[in-house]
Amino acid sequence: MKNKHILIITLIFLIAILFTWIYFYEFKGGQIRNEQKEKAKKLFHFAPSEVDSLMISYDDTTLMVLKDTFNNWTITNPLITDADNNYMDGFIITMLDIVYEDTLHIMQNKLSEYGLNPPNYTLSAFLKDNTKQTIYLGDESPTEKYQYAKSPSEDMVLLVDWGRAGGIEKNLFKIRNKRLLDFPIGQIHTIKLELPNNEIIAERKPNQEWWLISPQVLRADKNALIDLMQWLANVYALSIISETKDNLANYGLDKPNYAISMVKGYDENKENICLYLVISPLKTVYAYSSQQTYICEVSNGVINSINKNLYQLRDKNIFSTLDFDNINKIELEYDEKKIIYNRIDDFWYTSNDTISPHQRELDLLLSDLKHTRILGFIDGQNNLIEYGLTSPQQILRLYIKDTEEAYTLYIGNKISNKGVYTSREGINNIIIIDNRIIEPLDLLK
Repeated sequence: MKNKHILIITLIFLIAILFTWIYFYEFKGGQIRNEQKEKAKKLFHFAPSEVDSLMISYDDTTLMVLKDTFNNWTITNPLITDADNNYMDGFIITMLDIVYEDTLHIMQNKLSEYGLNPPNYTLSAFLKDNTKQTIYLGDESPTEKYQYAKSPSEDMVLLVDWGRAGGIEKNLFKIRNKRLLDFPIGQIHTIKLELPNNEIIAERKPNQEWWLISPQVLRADKNALIDLMQWLANVYALSIISETKDNLANYGLDKPNYAISMVKGYDENKENICLYLVISPLKTVYAYSSQQTYICEVSNGVINSINKNLYQLRDKNIFSTLDFDNINKIELEYDEKKIIYNRIDDFWYTSNDTISPHQRELDLLLSDLKHTRILGFIDGQNNLIEYGLTSPQQILRLYIKDTEEAYTLYIGNKISNKGVYTSREGINNIIIIDNRIIEPLDLLK
């Protein structure tokens, strides 16, 4: 019986050893061997951080791109200009992802038939340890599935996936910096738009509020200005027309249709950031900026994004500065009647100090007013009769807690089924708002 137990324990031990061997050699070891096999098939063997520079040669052109200690890329040949940092970082990753899937033994005198003597592209990576890794790229295979490649130190021709290899065949335009403006939006404090029929200037005040100061002094729509700056920060060249700005008149840019200037910083750190555009008779949009040395063509969509009017950039909130959380009194006047609601400890009371049955309606009214946007402005207030504002249908006053300060809204005639004419103290225009704002008011009567 004892021997039987020893035999069973021995069998269990041997089975455990067998499964351990299977796991570590067949499963875990198989994974490692597959990874090593896949790594051995890579065309390049380095980490992105090890790259100092790249050389790309094709036709009669050689591109040299250097990376500095701050990981910024600069093209040094055939001209000196900034490279697109994001594009170059992605370019390196694409290089490292390429593996060969098969090999061919081709005689040296036959390499020209595969686009490898001379090669269509030569790609060299110069590393920080002063070594160099080079790959030649040739033609596509007849099936267009593969591209021929070769290492200078190997006799074999490699078959690499055409989709991946095509990703590293780049020219000067592809890798250069095509963004016309590069600036931190949060540091811009002045924007000037010089448009064909308009000029608008906006300034950010010390309290971070944006104001229009020309052609009128008005509170600005901060989000609209941020959207505008985001558009400007993403204007890219579609093609380079001239590497210098010596011949602006040839493209009509000596008298641009559109000029946008922004000011970043103050005093000795002040920088003017400018973009100039013109529309040619053929509707091509030419541009240049203060931050790039070239003249280029840009998308027609850039014009639409910057061609703003006063309405689009002015503040369109009914009560921009009102602290809705601290409103503790609402007055509604209509038909020579006045209703007063006071808020105490999050509950609304009537003027008789009884709890109002309109708790939800009052909260809804404040929420609607907080989020309602002005749909349009009518200059001047000389024709109040026409808009029903000499004797308003309703007058709404909102009072701030612990103050006698009131924000007043006068409500006049409806406009079909869309809007209503209103006026408000502090806005020197008749304004149009969505007439649905009247619905909660009617429920309070």
